[in-house]
Amino acid sequence: MDIAERNNKKLRRAGLKQLLLTCFMLIIQMAIFFISAGHIAMLRPWIYFCASFVHFSVSTAVIYKFNPELLVQRLKRRREGSKLWDEILMRTCNLTLLLVVPVVAGLDIGRFHWSSLDIHFAIVGFILLIVSAVLINWAMVVNPYFEPNCSNPEGPRPQGHNQWTIQDHKTSWLFGRYII
Repeated sequence: MDIAERNNKKLRRAGLKQLLLTCFMLIIQMAIFFISAGHIAMLRPWIYFCASFVHFSVSTAVIYKFNPELLVQRLKRRREGSKLWDEILMRTCNLTLLLVVPVVAGLDIGRFHWSSLDIHFAIVGFILLIVSAVLINWAMVVNPYFEPNCSNPEGPRPQGHNQWTIQDHKTSWLFGRYII
């Protein structure tokens, strides 16, 4: 087996692992949400979770096609050059999105009905989800040195790839992430 074939196998494995990890996290979110809600007979959450599955699957496929090395980097637990505070911040944000948001949303929608949003808000939210997904994926596709952590802006870069273009891509990623 030559180097190119091993590298291709590693990239395929990373794409599959990313897809499985994403599906696993989505199943955990669904379980937490529906347990918190107390029942599963709600249309909007099912639409949201199905849309999230499509988004994560398409996103993984797009990144695998255009920037497969990024999948390998994103699956690493500790990224080279990142600072401890950045790792803690990323883990905290990810755990909050994975665990806390579905609990509060499930309690709100299923049990206590703290909020009531009209269908128009759901449509606007869905459009914003699509826009943010496009922005995030665009940043990851066009920048082969994309890195979501904040503490390594001075990592290795090829000649002609200046900080301004990197900052533009990171800004679109952050903007897309905060729209979500």
